[in-house]
Amino acid sequence: MENRSHTILVFSVIAVLIVALVAYIVWASPSSGHRKRHYDIFFGRSVAGLQEKSSVSLAGVPVGRVRKIQFDPHNPGLVRVRITIIDPKAPILQGTVAELKHDLFGTATLILDPGAAGSPPILPARGLDVAVIPAKKVSSLIGDPVSIVETLSRTTDRLNQMLSPAGQKTITQEIASLERKSAELADRAPALADKLANTHAAIRSGATMAEEMGKRADAMDRKIQSIGHRKTGELRASLQSAQAGLERLDAGVNAARPAVKALTGPALEQQVRGLRESAAGFGSAAQKIEAGGVGSAMSPPKLPDYQPGH
Repeated sequence: MENRSHTILVFSVIAVLIVALVAYIVWASPSSGHRKRHYDIFFGRSVAGLQEKSSVSLAGVPVGRVRKIQFDPHNPGLVRVRITIIDPKAPILQGTVAELKHDLFGTATLILDPGAAGSPPILPARGLDVAVIPAKKVSSLIGDPVSIVETLSRTTDRLNQMLSPAGQKTITQEIASLERKSAELADRAPALADKLANTHAAIRSGATMAEEMGKRADAMDRKIQSIGHRKTGELRASLQSAQAGLERLDAGVNAARPAVKALTGPALEQQVRGLRESAAGFGSAAQKIEAGGVGSAMSPPKLPDYQPGH
């Protein structure tokens, strides 16, 4: 009798466990129940630590699970996370935003911040089957705890390396080099001050010279303008005088034109012939003087001797 009661008890416990397991499977199954709602969340940053079937909570209350994680086929720079809200009473209203929370071990949890009370529910947009819950914008200065811990770990490692004997030696050498450079700079400070003073004086001198050159340039410009006006008057007078001379020359040419015409024609030929005859006479006289002297040229010509019988 006692064995039979133990057997019944064992079978009862097993049956309860089986029923609980089936109930859990039905509850956790994404395809079970017609009252479950599906939403998409698009993240533009890493979703490291988030896994499928991770818990989704609304204001700290578990309301669903992550169903699928994949890249957005229309924009590979975004990660699409599809969640399933199992609790039919969970208010997913407009204004609700999603945020990833990481613990120190790197595990991520999807947190939904509810919208204002009285807002309409989030519905699928036209042409879409699933509604979209916007992701909360996170400042780049506030990273997830895992990244902060990794950064702190790397910084600590570097500090440990710097504080090691070799690192301390390097720091000591750098400090000594900086002290030497500071001392050299301090020694060169008076010379640098003198150079700066000379440079300042040279700049002032250059400015003074530039001002004087400007004044001289203005004076020269005024002088050139006055000379230009005077020279322009003189040039105008010279041009008028030259024009008058040209007019006089033109009048002289017109007056000499009849005399030039008189030198052409028969009169000119007669004068040329007379000149040629005069030149011939002078030529014969010159031959006589050369042959007999000046007296032969002045005496009459010699008559031929008379011979009888002729």
